[in-house]
Amino acid sequence: MGLDLWIYDPYTPDAEENDTVHEDLAFQEMAENYTSSYSDSSVISYYYDSMLMHSIRRDPNTGEIWSTTDIGEVKHYNNITDFYHDNTQYPGMTRKYYRF
Repeated sequence: MGLDLWIYDPYTPDAEENDTVHEDLAFQEMAENYTSSYSDSSVISYYYDSMLMHSIRRDPNTGEIWSTTDIGEVKHYNNITDFYHDNTQYPGMTRKYYRF
Protein backbone atom coordinates (compact mmCIF):
# COMPACT_ATOMS: atom_id res chain seq x y z
CA MET A 1 0.00 0.00 0.00
CA GLY A 2 3.03 2.26 -0.13
CA LEU A 3 3.35 2.51 3.66
CA ASP A 4 6.23 1.25 5.79
CA LEU A 5 4.65 0.22 9.10
CA TRP A 6 5.97 -1.78 12.03
CA ILE A 7 3.75 -3.62 14.44
CA TYR A 8 4.41 -4.31 18.11
CA ASP A 9 3.24 -7.83 18.99
CA PRO A 10 2.49 -8.13 22.72
CA TYR A 11 1.87 -11.88 22.35
CA THR A 12 5.43 -12.68 21.25
CA PRO A 13 7.68 -12.86 24.33
CA ASP A 14 10.82 -11.69 22.48
CA ALA A 15 9.08 -8.88 20.62
CA GLU A 16 9.51 -6.26 23.31
CA GLU A 17 13.27 -6.08 22.88
CA ASN A 18 13.17 -6.20 19.07
CA ASP A 19 10.06 -4.24 18.16
CA THR A 20 10.83 -0.76 19.43
CA VAL A 21 8.92 1.09 16.69
CA HIS A 22 5.19 1.39 17.12
CA GLU A 23 3.05 1.18 13.99
CA ASP A 24 1.87 4.78 14.16
CA LEU A 25 5.12 6.41 15.27
CA ALA A 26 5.82 7.76 11.78
CA PHE A 27 2.38 9.38 11.75
CA GLN A 28 2.86 10.85 15.23
CA GLU A 29 6.19 12.41 14.22
CA MET A 30 4.81 13.96 11.04
CA ALA A 31 2.49 16.50 12.64
CA GLU A 32 2.51 18.66 9.52
CA ASN A 33 0.74 15.82 7.69
CA TYR A 34 -2.04 15.51 10.26
CA THR A 35 -5.39 16.87 9.16
CA SER A 36 -8.75 16.99 10.90
CA SER A 37 -10.53 16.72 7.58
CA TYR A 38 -11.75 13.40 6.23
CA SER A 39 -12.22 14.86 2.75
CA ASP A 40 -8.53 15.56 2.09
CA SER A 41 -7.09 12.59 4.02
CA SER A 42 -5.02 9.93 2.29
CA VAL A 43 -4.53 7.73 5.38
CA ILE A 44 -7.05 7.01 8.13
CA SER A 45 -5.90 5.39 11.37
CA TYR A 46 -8.31 3.72 13.78
CA TYR A 47 -7.69 3.69 17.53
CA TYR A 48 -9.29 1.74 20.35
CA ASP A 49 -8.60 3.97 23.35
CA SER A 50 -4.99 4.97 22.61
CA MET A 51 -4.01 1.76 20.81
CA LEU A 52 -3.68 1.84 17.04
CA MET A 53 -5.82 -0.94 15.59
CA HIS A 54 -5.68 -0.40 11.82
CA SER A 55 -4.83 2.07 9.06
CA ILE A 56 -6.26 2.34 5.58
CA ARG A 57 -5.12 4.15 2.47
CA ARG A 58 -7.59 6.54 0.81
CA ASP A 59 -7.53 8.42 -2.49
CA PRO A 60 -8.80 11.93 -1.63
CA ASN A 61 -9.79 12.52 -5.27
CA THR A 62 -11.97 9.44 -5.73
CA GLY A 63 -12.73 8.29 -2.18
CA GLU A 64 -11.44 4.79 -2.97
CA ILE A 65 -10.06 2.77 -0.04
CA TRP A 66 -7.29 0.15 0.19
CA SER A 67 -6.86 -2.01 3.27
CA THR A 68 -4.68 -4.94 4.24
CA THR A 69 -3.75 -6.95 7.31
CA ASP A 70 -0.53 -8.78 8.14
CA ILE A 71 -1.87 -12.06 6.78
CA GLY A 72 -4.22 -10.87 4.07
CA GLU A 73 -3.95 -9.37 0.65
CA VAL A 74 -4.80 -5.77 -0.20
CA LYS A 75 -8.54 -5.22 -0.52
CA HIS A 76 -10.00 -2.42 -2.60
CA TYR A 77 -13.26 -0.61 -1.78
CA ASN A 78 -15.04 1.99 -3.88
CA ASN A 79 -15.73 4.15 -0.82
CA ILE A 80 -15.64 4.27 2.97
CA THR A 81 -19.20 2.94 3.23
CA ASP A 82 -18.20 -0.26 1.44
CA PHE A 83 -15.17 -0.60 3.74
CA TYR A 84 -17.35 -0.23 6.85
CA HIS A 85 -19.80 -2.79 5.47
CA ASP A 86 -17.01 -5.42 5.51
CA ASN A 87 -15.28 -4.11 8.65
CA THR A 88 -18.00 -3.32 11.17
CA GLN A 89 -15.63 -2.89 14.13
CA TYR A 90 -14.04 0.33 12.82
CA PRO A 91 -16.88 2.90 12.55
CA GLY A 92 -17.11 3.26 16.35
CA MET A 93 -13.37 3.74 16.88
CA THR A 94 -11.51 7.03 17.18
CA ARG A 95 -10.10 8.14 13.82
CA LYS A 96 -7.08 10.24 12.92
CA TYR A 97 -6.64 11.58 9.42
CA TYR A 98 -3.37 12.15 7.53
CA ARG A 99 -2.55 13.48 4.09
CA PHE A 100 0.55 12.67 2.06
